[in-house]
Amino acid sequence: EDMLEVRTGFVSLTGARFTLDQSVWRDGTRLFQADVQVVCLDAAGRAARIPADIRQKLTRFQQADGADPE
Repeated sequence: EDMLEVRTGFVSLTGARFTLDQSVWRDGTRLFQADVQVVCLDAAGRAARIPADIRQKLTRFQQADGADPE
């Protein structure tokens, strides 16, 4: 029944992937931190460029994320 807070910050964006910094907190104490890499794949399971419409949205998110995730 613990109340957890998940904080996520945008780190980087490349052609086929983006990286997030994520941490989980309980009562002001960080329980853990993770670097999350999200990769776009094609039907054969190979890395593929992030589609332009999604990249545009991610770029806006990246520019808006000036806060430290901690």
